[in-house]
Amino acid sequence: MKKFELIETTADIGVVATGNSLREAFTNTASGLFSIMTETDKVEKRDALPFSAEGDNLENLLINWLNELIYLQEINDFFGKEVVIKEFVEKSLKGEIWGEKIDRNRHILGTEIKAVTYHNLEIRDKNGNWMIKVIFDI
Repeated sequence: MKKFELIETTADIGVVATGNSLREAFTNTASGLFSIMTETDKVEKRDALPFSAEGDNLENLLINWLNELIYLQEINDFFGKEVVIKEFVEKSLKGEIWGEKIDRNRHILGTEIKAVTYHNLEIRDKNGNWMIKVIFDI
């Protein structure tokens, strides 16, 4: 099963991610996000940035969390390679983004993401496999 695939829309870009659990689908969505921002195979897991997010439902939690990942990378001049979700409960999650400071000699700057949108947002359990579809404003 593919972890994620990128989808294009008229003026934005999106990710459709899957997983055998909701946690895995969230993790794979983050991998898709990171792949839009840079070539993640050139990013090393040197440092970790802690994250946390809350939402009053699953959709809000996903949007708030992805926006938090974008924000943390932007203010820390950081590219993420992998997320580790340490705590995932109904309306909150905590963990770490693993990656490194941006090195303009090694890292290719990809597409800048402004925010995560609610447009065509989907989170579904398909026979025990989770699917997330999310669009990013670029």
